[in-house]
Amino acid sequence: MQIGDSKLWRIFDRNVTCIGILIIATILSWIPRYRGPIDLRWDGGQYYVLGTSLAQGDGYRLLNEPGKIRAIQYPPGLPAIVAAHEIVLGSTDPRVVGPWLRRTWMAFSLISVILCFLFARRFLRPGYSVLVALGFLFGYEVFLVSTLCYAELPYALATLLFVLVYRRDGGVAGEISCAVLAVFAYLLRTVGIALLLAWVADAALRRRIGTAAVRAVVALVPIAAWQGYIYAVETSQSYRHPAYSYQRDPTMFYNVSYANNLALRDPFRAELGRTQVLDIAVRIFANLARLPGYIGEEVTIRKGFVELVLHRINSRISPLPGYLVLYLFGCGALLGICLQFASRHFLISLYAAMTLAMVCLTPWPGQLLRYIFPIYPFLAVALFEAVGRLGSKTAGRTAMAVSGVAILCGAFLSFAMSERHFLNPAKFETPSGETGSYRLMYFPPEVASVWDSLQWLRANAPRESVVAASMPGWVYLETGFRTIMPPFFLDLRAAERAIESARIDYIVLDHVVMEHQYNERFVNLIQSSPDRWRLVYAAPQAEVYARIKKPI
Repeated sequence: MQIGDSKLWRIFDRNVTCIGILIIATILSWIPRYRGPIDLRWDGGQYYVLGTSLAQGDGYRLLNEPGKIRAIQYPPGLPAIVAAHEIVLGSTDPRVVGPWLRRTWMAFSLISVILCFLFARRFLRPGYSVLVALGFLFGYEVFLVSTLCYAELPYALATLLFVLVYRRDGGVAGEISCAVLAVFAYLLRTVGIALLLAWVADAALRRRIGTAAVRAVVALVPIAAWQGYIYAVETSQSYRHPAYSYQRDPTMFYNVSYANNLALRDPFRAELGRTQVLDIAVRIFANLARLPGYIGEEVTIRKGFVELVLHRINSRISPLPGYLVLYLFGCGALLGICLQFASRHFLISLYAAMTLAMVCLTPWPGQLLRYIFPIYPFLAVALFEAVGRLGSKTAGRTAMAVSGVAILCGAFLSFAMSERHFLNPAKFETPSGETGSYRLMYFPPEVASVWDSLQWLRANAPRESVVAASMPGWVYLETGFRTIMPPFFLDLRAAERAIESARIDYIVLDHVVMEHQYNERFVNLIQSSPDRWRLVYAAPQAEVYARIKKPI
């Protein structure tokens, strides 16, 4: 008994030591970026606006839109987290709530790293489990989403907690806990349906038909409720008669459902028309062909970083061998998922496989790495599962060691290069009205110019103005003006009619690389009608144009 107790204590002691190391590493990793509010650009602004609507009791609405239309793109999980912060703090002002959201995301980061380690410990030795957790902590994607008001980090936390709570025969309490976590994961991200389906399938494959039936009913409730809500909105009079002609156009992805937006061949080029069966097949095949490479990048390092390192060593070195290695790592992880399924680890293998399958349905290859990020722990463990079975016992151990070194080196290199090249000085306004500074991912001087242009707009434009910009949620939160996206129509006459229907007063144009798919079209709206627009503010990488009203 004493021997058993001693062995159990040594295992506990090693785990506690590893967790202590990970806590210290997490705190140190946050030193360059702990200050300031959470980043509300891109989708983050929309999540915050929806959270504010919930906190104010206005329902689930896009307050930035004319008519405050009901939202149907994102499930309400993340907005509910924002609303909870606003209710507790007694304010909806992002200058007050934003810093606390950033601290919450820091806590999410810390908890997720610990959960990642504990999940890996179910399959790997402590040393390899620490490597998996460090790869999660220092990887590029977590560095990016940990300061953005995005759903990826809380979703990763919820799914990791689910698999740790899950037991094949967990009893009533265990089933209830899993049900709550699975439903919450779905409310955070639509792709959470993969977790619900894997949970049901796991019971069915183990021939626990009664349990599978109960789980299926539980899974159906949030799915049916959310889809029913979408149907109710889409069949309502306000949806059929929007505040302006293109408010519910499929290209306005914040204003429509995923199904409507994904029905386009290219969501940014509506003129290509709607998808056909062949288009979907081509999309899936193209994403599947790229998938092992993306997985390899996720568990080790982005290929762009590989190119940069090789170029610095010698510009004539071809990065092709590096791409091949990343692709092989991805293939190894996919093989590991199959091996886990064969070993009857149905839940985690099916969840990872279903997530990857759903990601392959999307038409945004540039976003695949972010979509894959929440299942990084599953992919990393699957990779070790595969390489550990290569050839002899010695060969397997060697392959695992090489994979571990690749994960660790890739993560540290990703963190160092992200911190050096992509973490830029940014500006924010404090509750007292003063301008503060902190550091954000992808906030180079051209983005700072956009922020300056918004401050000018807030100070000089009439309060009833309608503004058009590529990041409507962020602009609304910075200025308080009703903010929408300009039309994506290639036909300039149709675009002009759309602008008239929306009664747009100002267009904010930026020249940020990340926004090129928007602004390369928006510029045409200005250039095609120079008599309708007047330049009222210019910065090195941003301009504000005012609409010249036609005489009545």
